[in-house]
Amino acid sequence: RRHVDQMLEEQLVESYGQRSEARYAYETTRLLEARLADGTSFSIAESYDNFMNSLRSLSEDASDTIFRDQVLDEAVIFSHTTQETAKFYNSTLQNIRDDVESSTDDVNDLLTSIAEFNRRIRGGSASMASSDLMDQRDALIARLSELVGVKVEYRTDNQATVYIDDHPAVQENRARQIQYSEDATGRPVIELSTNAGYIDDTA
Repeated sequence: RRHVDQMLEEQLVESYGQRSEARYAYETTRLLEARLADGTSFSIAESYDNFMNSLRSLSEDASDTIFRDQVLDEAVIFSHTTQETAKFYNSTLQNIRDDVESSTDDVNDLLTSIAEFNRRIRGGSASMASSDLMDQRDALIARLSELVGVKVEYRTDNQATVYIDDHPAVQENRARQIQYSEDATGRPVIELSTNAGYIDDTA
């Protein structure tokens, strides 16, 4: 494989990860912003403004029972909206955690398969069959990058070294595994296996 092709493939793999990360972040942020933005029936901003406006109206005539009732109504709505937003926020975080945890097996399967393709490519010849194996392996690397974001380096013997957060996850025919857990504070932790145990690879 020509050196220029390898360089392009390395850049493409990195861009896959960046594009996937940006798309996921955008979708998550868009949902959260909808809960905070003006102009939506469930937004904190709108319910807060309505509540403050009712207080200003009451300050003009504190004896007016209509204004008092309006303050109470708007306070209930604002409280309810705040609670529902908190529930939505916690639910979104849990969905993200569930997505990461459920994709762990897929990531590990891909790492193992990539290492196996490296082994088969090394044992083959520079034939069309070997080229097909490299194409299949590189498709798996692209898929892996969409899941976790990786970098790849191609050697002159067509072996691919795959890095997760600058730590080698695939070297020749050897693949490391990742595991998902949460620390004492509930923070998600992604760890990559090493000969000495695991290292924290949480981005």
